[in-house]
Amino acid sequence: MPCLSASARRRHTKMRSLIFLGFLAAAIQVNAQQGFLSIDCGMEGDSSYNDTATGIVYVPDAKYIDSGSNHKISKTYMDATTPAQAETLRSFPDGDRNCYTIDGINQGEKYLIRALFFHGNYDGVTPVAFDLHLGVNTWQRVNITEPTVSPRVEILTVAQQDYFSVCLVNIGSGTPFISALEVRRIDVADVYKDDVNQSDSLVLVGRLNMGAAAAAKKIIRYPDDAYDRKWESFSSPPQWSEINSSQPIQRSPGDAFQVPAAVMATAVTPKDNTSLQFYLPSEAGAIRPVYYIYMHFADFDPLSQTETRRFDVYVNGQLKGSSVKPEYLLSTHLNITSELGTAIRYDFSLNSTSGSTLPPILNAVEVHTTLTLPDTATDKDDVDAMMKLKDMYKMTTWQGDPCSPEKYRWSEVSCTISASEPPRISSLNLSSHRLSGSIPTVLGKLTAIKSLDLSYNEFTGSIPNFLASMLSLSMLNLSHNQLSGSISAALHDRKQNGSLDLETDGNPRLCPYGATCNFVEEKKSKKFATPVIVVIVIIGAVLVVLLIVLSVYLAKRRQQSTRRSQAPKSPLKLDELKAMEDKPVGVDSHQFTYEELKNITNNFVRVLGKGGFGTVYYGRLPADGTEVAVKISSRYAAAAEATTWSSTSQTSDSMMDGTKEFLAEACHSILVCDGDF
Repeated sequence: MPCLSASARRRHTKMRSLIFLGFLAAAIQVNAQQGFLSIDCGMEGDSSYNDTATGIVYVPDAKYIDSGSNHKISKTYMDATTPAQAETLRSFPDGDRNCYTIDGINQGEKYLIRALFFHGNYDGVTPVAFDLHLGVNTWQRVNITEPTVSPRVEILTVAQQDYFSVCLVNIGSGTPFISALEVRRIDVADVYKDDVNQSDSLVLVGRLNMGAAAAAKKIIRYPDDAYDRKWESFSSPPQWSEINSSQPIQRSPGDAFQVPAAVMATAVTPKDNTSLQFYLPSEAGAIRPVYYIYMHFADFDPLSQTETRRFDVYVNGQLKGSSVKPEYLLSTHLNITSELGTAIRYDFSLNSTSGSTLPPILNAVEVHTTLTLPDTATDKDDVDAMMKLKDMYKMTTWQGDPCSPEKYRWSEVSCTISASEPPRISSLNLSSHRLSGSIPTVLGKLTAIKSLDLSYNEFTGSIPNFLASMLSLSMLNLSHNQLSGSISAALHDRKQNGSLDLETDGNPRLCPYGATCNFVEEKKSKKFATPVIVVIVIIGAVLVVLLIVLSVYLAKRRQQSTRRSQAPKSPLKLDELKAMEDKPVGVDSHQFTYEELKNITNNFVRVLGKGGFGTVYYGRLPADGTEVAVKISSRYAAAAEATTWSSTSQTSDSMMDGTKEFLAEACHSILVCDGDF
């Protein structure tokens, strides 16, 4: 057995360690992405791919939506910085509201949801504006002013249900569209714990990485940020100095923001050593948003006993943070909540305190607006039942929540709205929808429904017992279907006592309560007859096709046979022609020799027509001047050309208009007719 040297064994052990660490890193990354869902909207097929910049897996969107159309962006509008997710999009030219439904959500946990919109002039129409809804509440308006503008919108929210519904709403200002949709679970309860809850969400305005303008990496996100937040480099003004640390920045246990170490490793300070100032424009409108501002600090210098770094934070002249002292190589944070009031912008000032020997420092800043969620989603059991019906019957017009908001309520549904309870479905009208099969048992989950109309469909089988147990139900219309069996005692009793208005007419195989009906034999006959009828129809269709083919074939055979029979005979031999010259040709009692015909036609001078059977000449009878037409057959003419005469013509085979026929035939070669020309 071969023996490895000590150095070879060390190399082998090192190689195995590297392989193990590689697998471990891959496993950690996959595990970190377990709370991620990344959807490339408009991507065809069912294959996923790994984003080259982050390694995040992106999947097509067909699993999450059943409306809209896919488009590809022209490369004219893309460059090296364009993300792969911007190469395709899904647009929604039809319907007021179109929604992505994302299942598998942990109700009560925090999530980051982000959407990308890259128009790329796919339809040649800009500007475009539409609303984005999260569930039943408005998230924000998306405005696309130029084809190359690619806004991203982001929200931090708590899941109200075990699914998310992200809807694009048409407001009449162009066709809504979306390029990518990303969902990230924030699995640490402490992160944003004070400001993101069941009633309030945070909509991102900006997330800035300070002091990193000169860095090669302009955007820091996953895997540096475990939640894939995007930290964009901020361009420092000339009055600022950019600084950085080569040592890692630590986080305290229970840190509420989990800012990546790569972000905290850069910062800005004022060159005048006293005041760091910047401002934030405000959104226009009568309703001024409340801003949540999070400032993140870490000191890069171990301070001596004679050095201090302290500063105050002002917003529009109001003190929001007093004597802020950043910790050495440790993330610290300042939360600011501010209402703009009558001001037109936010002015921020970080001013050194009187006893500070070092200037203010700022590593990163986040700005959000708060979003309350006033509208309540429909009762979960009602929604589950309606979603199953939607999938069962391919009801693609059913988008988002069935009841809320009222403006976008499903047309087949009526709802009961209460200030203290979620909306409930009180009426469902599926009449004339061409539905078939058994009446679905999922209808029994609509425990608040009062009216159910399933008439004029093709439902079969017996009336299910659960319908009688739906105590809220006061009107049930099952008329004009193909239901069979007997009406149950429970339904009959409810109809009799007036608690249920039951309609069942138009079901020929349905028996009244208490009646005996047996359709077993008829069912067997029908089951047998259906395939027999299908076979007969197919055989009949095949026979018809064969008859048509045969008729066409025979017609062509007859046509070919006719052409052969009409083909000119071989020319007369010269001796045959001479033998005919003195043989009279007649019509009734009139007899003409060939010489007389030459005299009648003035030696065959005037040609009336020429065809496959021969040439027709104009002539006059010498006795009374009657005008006649003399036809010399092709066979006769061929022989005549070899003797003393010939004739050419390029007219048609028909005689002149108005000619009357009284034709005679001699040896099937010469025809004479008279009439008015």
